[in-house]
Amino acid sequence: MRKTKDVIERYRRKIVLRMAGVLPEETIKQMIDNYTIAQSQIALVDQKVRTVLATENIPSLFFVHYLTYGRKVWATARRYSGKTGDQQIKTLRQYWAKQGLNETVLEKIEQNVRALLP
Repeated sequence: MRKTKDVIERYRRKIVLRMAGVLPEETIKQMIDNYTIAQSQIALVDQKVRTVLATENIPSLFFVHYLTYGRKVWATARRYSGKTGDQQIKTLRQYWAKQGLNETVLEKIEQNVRALLP
């Protein structure tokens, strides 16, 4: 969680330096709040993916690829809903399966990540 806090703090400093005087103070505060929420959710997604990978005994060499898949599923599920979202995520799963990742692990990651969404 400390890494997430560091990322948020770097973003806050960058935004304040670049946008000082350009944007109203409340807009900058809202941007930082939105970023904080998104980073917290991404940390939860990463945690869920790592849990699946640990139970499936996936070598650490592949963690980055599975984490990327989990984040993309999260972003796609937030952007699209219903049949469109299902089709987009199915396409993602097929793409990553063709890259050599285990499809059953991808499905478990998808289920865990979707469970985080309202």
